[in-house]
Amino acid sequence: MKDEDQCFFALQVVENMRMNDRVSKMIQFIDISKNVQYDDAIQQKQFAAMINATVSHEMRGPIGSIQQNVAVQERQI
Repeated sequence: MKDEDQCFFALQVVENMRMNDRVSKMIQFIDISKNVQYDDAIQQKQFAAMINATVSHEMRGPIGSIQQNVAVQERQI
């Protein structure tokens, strides 16, 4: 089975239920695969944004330094 074929389910146990003087528990099967996929997509987007911000920040220093050196050299000419 491929990863894409997997389904995610959550079990929810509801408090004791009384029916006809009997106490029983109800279990609900809830498909949360879309929620998991959405959360995964959001996390991937946030990670990409963090990587882009880090790279941009790290690049600003050297590029700014080069631009400043060029500007100084142009003034001296």
